[in-house]
Amino acid sequence: MEANKKSGTVTKIDVQQQVRSLLKITLGNAVMGFAYAKWMVPHQIINGGITSVSMLLDRLLGGGVATWTNGLTLVLLLCCAIFLGKENLGVRTKSWTSGMILNVLTKREAEGRR
Repeated sequence: MEANKKSGTVTKIDVQQQVRSLLKITLGNAVMGFAYAKWMVPHQIINGGITSVSMLLDRLLGGGVATWTNGLTLVLLLCCAIFLGKENLGVRTKSWTSGMILNVLTKREAEGRR
């Protein structure tokens, strides 16, 4: 949150804007994760990105798409923390967290279908 330039304080409007922004990011990631879990992965559509690499690794080595996705994401977050610093890690973690939660939830559902 940025402080008000005149008084140096954070206003209620600033907080509301930040909360709205965070909710939009979370909702967008949840929708994208749901689309991947319900449409792309079951139909084995590979279009690039972590999930597609995870699908390939799952097919070659086994272990589950969600497990590979979460593992690769953690590796990338560690690389971000090492090479870009802590400031950038917080920005990436906001969008990653909602995707991780949705991955875990859809993995449980997929395992129930087998």
